[in-house]
Amino acid sequence: MCKLVLAAWTLALLAALACPRSYAGEPQTIASDDSVMVGKVVAIDLDAGTFTMLDGAGNETTLSSPNPEILRELLPGSVATVAYHRAVAVDIQPEGEHAAYQLQQSVAPSQEANAGGDREIVTVLAPITAIDTRRHILSVRGPSGRITELDVAGKEDRRRLHKLKVGQVLRVRFTHARLVHLQSASIPDAAKP
Repeated sequence: MCKLVLAAWTLALLAALACPRSYAGEPQTIASDDSVMVGKVVAIDLDAGTFTMLDGAGNETTLSSPNPEILRELLPGSVATVAYHRAVAVDIQPEGEHAAYQLQQSVAPSQEANAGGDREIVTVLAPITAIDTRRHILSVRGPSGRITELDVAGKEDRRRLHKLKVGQVLRVRFTHARLVHLQSASIPDAAKP
């Protein structure tokens, strides 16, 4: 986990060096990933608000439903389509007082009764505490107060390192969004009363 966090910080730093000033507006997206998973519902837990699906490769995945009401309409054999979007965006903010960590969560209403979505955005503001242009190291203070040293590897990024100032803030925004569409299995005519 520690290596993953450090890799995310390094990726964020490299992108921030590429666009060192974007004080007015949104951070620049530096990486994103979209994926879709389709499978058959094999289990439904109404109390937990979850369903388990089996994908085409035979893998089972248990997911929470952003709209627990739609689970009441499901039967085993229903088709579930789950779309994910993940992104990382960064920029450099000016000196000043900044909240170190911000979490936004929302549930997206759907026009369809059998669909729903949710989104989580985590924004981390890490003030720059030191810049070592000789060793190509940028130090930032994370939300927990811990100082992290980031190695600036690329030649172009190293050239831009001198443009940064202690006190500026590295802003990193992680976004995770999910849309779940559930298509209920129909009851065979033979099973109907």
